Amino acid sequence: MTQEEIREALKYTKFRVTSEKESEEIQNLLFSIGYAKAYGETEAIIADKPFFLIWGYPTILYLERCYEDDFIYYSFKEITTDYIRNLIKNNMEKEVKIALPRGYEVDKENSTFECIKFKKKQEIKTWKDLISVSGYYISNIDSEINSVNELSVDEHDYSVFLTKKQAKSALAMAHISQLMPYYGGEITDEEWKDDSIDKYVIYRDGDKLATNFIFSYSSFHFVAFHTKEQRNEFLKCNERLVKNYFMID
Repeated sequence: MTQEEIREALKYTKFRVTSEKESEEIQNLLFSIGYAKAYGETEAIIADKPFFLIWGYPTILYLERCYEDDFIYYSFKEITTDYIRNLIKNNMEKEVKIALPRGYEVDKENSTFECIKFKKKQEIKTWKDLISVSGYYISNIDSEINSVNELSVDEHDYSVFLTKKQAKSALAMAHISQLMPYYGGEITDEEWKDDSIDKYVIYRDGDKLATNFIFSYSSFHFVAFHTKEQRNEFLKCNERLVKNYFMID
């Protein structure tokens, strides 16, 4: 069976887990064949959520223990975790690795286990060429950084970063911008154009933070202050935040 055929067999089903270990195992098995949680996340839920629903699309929904009556109410076919294990593992064991011709990729829509077909890779030049994206996004609910896998660029938000470091940098940039008014305010475009005004900046030098003062308009810096005292105080109070912005571990 292909992954698509396995997903078809699991449509509109529900199942229970009895432990966090079992929950993590089953979710990871489902993620391995293309399932995701809501919003496209593909990290296992390590929590006491014993009831799961698999809808007609490859998304896993879960219910808290207190919603057992709702779980029973759903008319989905109830299956066991052993059924899921056997269905996926018995088929995954049949997978083989193949060498792809240069410039080609597997045509998943038209391939079967018995007949693997190839198609030319799509040339990616601009954002519009992308079909899906994977990476990390900043939650608009709690500002946590979450992962997503193969999120459609046609149906969802575009604010997905390729790496977790990049997402943390963007979040740090937002925090820094909100703190700037309390450290003399940001340097305006007019002030950047004025070579007679010194700008006191923080920047990345290798894998460390460094400070300097500049006056040239050609050397724009986001983390910049009107005085040396403002810059030093900001760095003293927010060093970790600045390191996140510059993607320094």
